[in-house]
Amino acid sequence: MVTLRNIAGGEVKEYTELLAEARDEAIKKMIEKAKKLRANAVISMRFAITAVISGATEILAYGTAVIAEPEG
Repeated sequence: MVTLRNIAGGEVKEYTELLAEARDEAIKKMIEKAKKLRANAVISMRFAITAVISGATEILAYGTAVIAEPEG
């Protein structure tokens, strides 16, 4: 069914939902990494989306971890 919707040009809602979950997870991991670096902000945030193999997509969130304002 997914293949037919893909060929017909319709949205594949299951795939869209999966990509949204992957995007959210990539952002979460980026924030965790920034916190480990003692940053309190991430600037110039971007996404990179790559088709790794047929049927598999990789989503990468990246940016620059900074201390926007000193704490306290």
